[in-house]
Amino acid sequence: MRKILTVLAMFMAVFALILGTGTLASAGTDGPQVCNSGPQSACVKFYNNGDVIRVWDTDCDGHAAVAHVWAPSDGIYDNLWNTGGCGTYADHSYGTSMTEGIAVYYQACYGISYAAGTYTRCSGTGGGRS
Repeated sequence: MRKILTVLAMFMAVFALILGTGTLASAGTDGPQVCNSGPQSACVKFYNNGDVIRVWDTDCDGHAAVAHVWAPSDGIYDNLWNTGGCGTYADHSYGTSMTEGIAVYYQACYGISYAAGTYTRCSGTGGGRS
């Protein structure tokens, strides 16, 4: 009897592992929030639901926050600006223009000039899957 219960428990554990792995593999993933430094003035995060990049302006310095975004599989190379001011965030949705399951990379940067499109002090790279 004990041997049957052991085999049954092992079968159920393998079944749960297969079921859990299949669910995770089919879904896109949100990316981590990344923030620049020196001082911190911008943060960026990718949300899989709607393929949204959120850009926070975290410093009351009169400069914008910028998300430098790239998804090479779809030829996306964008700089998304939040010019709303200190303590605000701006959402930029790619929606159906981004293929499901592709890798999306991004950095949070300090905007120097919106008109000139210049920015500096970028964070490390974050990434998610659409």
